[in-house]
Amino acid sequence: MMNSKYQNKNQIVYKKIRDSIISGEFEPGSRIVIDTLALELNVSHSPIRECLRLLEAEGFVTIRPFAGVTVTDLEPELIIEVFELLESLEIITSCRASTCATPEQFDNLTSIINDMEEYISSPNRWSAKNFEFHMAICEYANMTITKNMMHRALLHWDRLRRYYLQVVSSQRISQAQLEHRELLKAMRSGDPQCITDVIQRHNKAALNDYLEYVRVTQKVDL
Repeated sequence: MMNSKYQNKNQIVYKKIRDSIISGEFEPGSRIVIDTLALELNVSHSPIRECLRLLEAEGFVTIRPFAGVTVTDLEPELIIEVFELLESLEIITSCRASTCATPEQFDNLTSIINDMEEYISSPNRWSAKNFEFHMAICEYANMTITKNMMHRALLHWDRLRRYYLQVVSSQRISQAQLEHRELLKAMRSGDPQCITDVIQRHNKAALNDYLEYVRVTQKVDL
């Protein structure tokens, strides 16, 4: 069994590599050199290899024998996959939370949305609060496995947003705020069909905007 010091070291290394991939510091398709990382992070090769295996399982890197480690490419088609995954997870957790959440927890979701108003002109900070909002819904739904899946899906979405979609994402923030309030209203009603309709309508509108942007800027017909 790992001691706490070893666990903490691995956690630090894992988060450093993962955050560098999500932020674009490690670009899609670029090679990750273990020797270089070991020097930069002042650790041995072992924790880096272990963290890279975990990141491969999560879809962030690709490890090929005799070819090394590369950052997973971001194909435009991934937008559709991530959206479909997020929509499914949002419906499951929002419907469950609508029946499980306490009045205080609903009030906290309202507070998070209110706080997000301060960051409408700051997409990265708004997105961080958006992450918090959706993870709070998972927490109140008491769905541990689904919460872990949502966390990973949101990380992949953040990577896509930063790489492809910064412009359209910032343009959609005001509309997204209205949609979040509509979702919270539906959750308070406890009507699963209403919740599902709100989420599907929101995701369809957002996905169409993002795909149109990719079609124009990347010359790709999805």
